[in-house]
Amino acid sequence: SRRMATAAVAIALPVAYLGAIAVINATTAGAAVTQSSQRLAAAAIVSAPGPGLDPTVLPAIRRQPGVSAAVGLVPTTVYPAQGLATQGITAEAATPGPLPALLRLAVTSGSLRGFGPGDIALSQIAAQTDGHVGQSITAYLADGTRYTAKVTAVFSRSLGFGDALIPAAAAGGDHLGSSTLAQVLIGAAPGASPAGVAGHVAALSARYPGLVVTS
Repeated sequence: SRRMATAAVAIALPVAYLGAIAVINATTAGAAVTQSSQRLAAAAIVSAPGPGLDPTVLPAIRRQPGVSAAVGLVPTTVYPAQGLATQGITAEAATPGPLPALLRLAVTSGSLRGFGPGDIALSQIAAQTDGHVGQSITAYLADGTRYTAKVTAVFSRSLGFGDALIPAAAAGGDHLGSSTLAQVLIGAAPGASPAGVAGHVAALSARYPGLVVTS
């Protein structure tokens, strides 16, 4: 019985460990999907496989009938000078626009209104180590450029998005590691049909190869 117990424990421990990891990963993935649907308030999303979208697509989208706003997002990495600096944190860089109308990040403190250069927003996870609303923090952008910013908001819907939000023009712009947009969030004007707006924007694919519009 002692030999049996020794063998059983040696097998049970790694099985339990792997099982816990599988459950955690599945739970996190499920929560990310849920948060993604809760987070998006846009009428449509524009994207392009491969290299992404040229930033000149933004003014072109804004000129389309029924479009009330368009904000571009660029995935990037931010390295706080304290806290998680050694590994960096995933982030999204946003172009100017009415973020609260297109993106529901579930802000728990502070505000994203008027978000722009000199600002940074953190997830609740990152805020535990890297700063709180009103605090001035120093971070380094993807290319190593120093960025001193004020924490203007803390948000909770970070899964599948990122633990930080910065303006695309942070530290003068062009420091995100990529000059192309991964997504453009589109708002529909009052009374405009989301399907109609999507149709007008989709016509831009002739000028921007690979452009795809989804609900």
